[in-house]
Amino acid sequence: MTRICVEFLYLEDIWPTARFLIQRFKDNQEVGDFSEKDNHVQSLLAYSAEHWPSHLREACLYQDDSVVSRILAFYQVDSKLYHLWFPIFWRATRPYDTLPEMSGIRLGGLLSHENILELTLRGKEYRDIDESDKDGRTALIWASECGHEKVIQMLVDTGADVNAQGGYYCNALYAASARGHERVGQILVDVRADVNAQGGDHLKWLRRSSFACPS
Repeated sequence: MTRICVEFLYLEDIWPTARFLIQRFKDNQEVGDFSEKDNHVQSLLAYSAEHWPSHLREACLYQDDSVVSRILAFYQVDSKLYHLWFPIFWRATRPYDTLPEMSGIRLGGLLSHENILELTLRGKEYRDIDESDKDGRTALIWASECGHEKVIQMLVDTGADVNAQGGYYCNALYAASARGHERVGQILVDVRADVNAQGGDHLKWLRRSSFACPS
């Protein structure tokens, strides 16, 4: 399914349909009427954009698999492919949230693709593991909010700052606690995340949680 979704999104013939959907989303309008053929294209387009990340997480592909090199283009946030699939994915998964500003590494934190993130961290376009968006969200904060334990461990092992401040939840630990990811919270505490950092409403939840500080 990963290959089917990825290769379908590469078809330039479907890109006008994608642009039409995205513009409708931006205008907060209904999608509108399609012919029967267009409806099939639209449905597969929406499915592929929304579900290729989860199919990839389940596929456990090796880095030398040909589809991995194809997917790297989806992580290039200045590419046409990214600007076609990501807005549709975001609308489907977080319809009430503003489209975020992404980079390859922050996308890795959000999507939890260890193989792709490892290649991204090694790539020439990689700059700073703690690089944040305009709202202050880092890759580690995204991964913590989404509960991606393996990616969090990878980011921490690579040198991510566990106490970097930013985003709605203020830092990675509060993001994990607010979303109920206690295992993630414990991982962060084990690597010296500051449980006493100032962080607003989510601080109360954190202090009531079962996270244990390392001795």
